[in-house]
Amino acid sequence: MGEEVLVNLQVHKYQAHKQQTGCTGKRQRTQFVPLSQFDDNLLLSDYNLLEEVKRVAESAQRTRVNLCGHSHFKIPSHPRGLSNASQSHRTKLLFLPSGMSKREKNKSEYNQRVPGHLSMSWI
Repeated sequence: MGEEVLVNLQVHKYQAHKQQTGCTGKRQRTQFVPLSQFDDNLLLSDYNLLEEVKRVAESAQRTRVNLCGHSHFKIPSHPRGLSNASQSHRTKLLFLPSGMSKREKNKSEYNQRVPGHLSMSWI
């Protein structure tokens, strides 16, 4: 069998495999791999994934500095008071980004003038 015919058979077999299984030919980079199957190639792939994530995070931070003038996330004063009050009750609050519809609908508030008054709305 000629080399060209063999290559054509392999390509046909590969294309049939892709159609039957939906395989892309690439390993899912976040899929669990047992330690018994872990090798240097997978280690290098994982390292490259971490480097890519680091590069994207640093790029986002640079963009944030250009847009906002600072690289850290600052909570506005109204939600900050609510966050501080909840922390004193051993509760951690997470805030949605500004502009999100659920954040706009949230009417939770903390009144510093009335001790112990904490109004929360769960969305």
